[in-house]
Amino acid sequence: MDKQPPLLPWAEGLDPYVPVIRDGKLYGRGGADDGYSLFAAVISIVALQKNNIPHSRCVITIEAAEESGSGDLPYYIEKLKGPIGDVDLIICLDSGALNYDQLWLTASLRGVASGVLKVRVLKDGMHSGIAGGVVPDTFRIARHLLNRIEDPITGEFLVKEAFCEVPASTKRQMGALNELPQYKAQWVMHGKSHIHDGDNVELAIRNFWEPCLTVVGANLPPVPTAGNVIRAQTELKLSIRCPPTIKADAVANKVKEILEKDAPYGAEVTFEVESCGNGWAAPELKPWLEEALHKASNRAWGKPMGVTGLGGSIPFMGMLGELYPKAQFVVTGVLGPNSNAHGPDEFLHIPFSKGVNCAIADVLEAHYKTQQ
Repeated sequence: MDKQPPLLPWAEGLDPYVPVIRDGKLYGRGGADDGYSLFAAVISIVALQKNNIPHSRCVITIEAAEESGSGDLPYYIEKLKGPIGDVDLIICLDSGALNYDQLWLTASLRGVASGVLKVRVLKDGMHSGIAGGVVPDTFRIARHLLNRIEDPITGEFLVKEAFCEVPASTKRQMGALNELPQYKAQWVMHGKSHIHDGDNVELAIRNFWEPCLTVVGANLPPVPTAGNVIRAQTELKLSIRCPPTIKADAVANKVKEILEKDAPYGAEVTFEVESCGNGWAAPELKPWLEEALHKASNRAWGKPMGVTGLGGSIPFMGMLGELYPKAQFVVTGVLGPNSNAHGPDEFLHIPFSKGVNCAIADVLEAHYKTQQ
């Protein structure tokens, strides 16, 4: 059901499609991301009912296209708006955690704009011994163009329309990240490579609330078969992460304007926007919900709730935020350290998942009490 194909290889004795329980972890593709969530939603409600604890009316929405962008979900949510009814609390279980010692609330998601930059100077490729030094290389032109939107030394994104103000409440909530000594360990670097400088909060702001550019594809020939040829055209697939409150299509259109203007050497330059998805920022928690989340986390793990963001996207969250502007949101999940969603040896941390179930049940109980 809509799972990204697994990356290989997996460790000995593990397989993406054969469930294995080892050291309190359930290994398999898509268990934590996020096949568990349907069962977790049902179990949390059943736990209340079995213990005669009242709860408000709950609607469980199941979709099987999130990894494909949730293209059909808006249609069905709109069509079922009547049966769904008024919504004042939305719980999403497709996010993650920074450790397995407390409940984690995701307060923001970045959006994404993607497209293809094409640079062409020749009708056909030519031998580099004949054309080199005379015909400009399209890859060099593409590098020059990218420097218009990204500082090549610092990696800073240079399109001012892609930035937004970071809420003061967000900075305050994320202050607790500096108490996580293992925070930077999530990025496993090679050799002497290192991440950007900064404390945990500064890095979190870069990851959750600032734009960034990644070149995710190119039409270059494979290294073993590449010849001494000046290629007629270079194509680069660009992925631009956009802050939670910025419209991704506006960023994409501005990038298109910047890249296509005044092309060096009169080259044919186009930037074809392929897709755009907006990010999302949660409304400020109401006192009852913040208290309930802290109490639930303390009950399950003996520690208060932590607040984080996500540098990636959950496509449907922006849509739900627009449809239900008065709703409170609890976005959480079980993807913690080394759980490796989409990658080799993906696992679901079973004890932590049980804690999340208990925490959601506690939140549903607290929600019911606010309705009385």
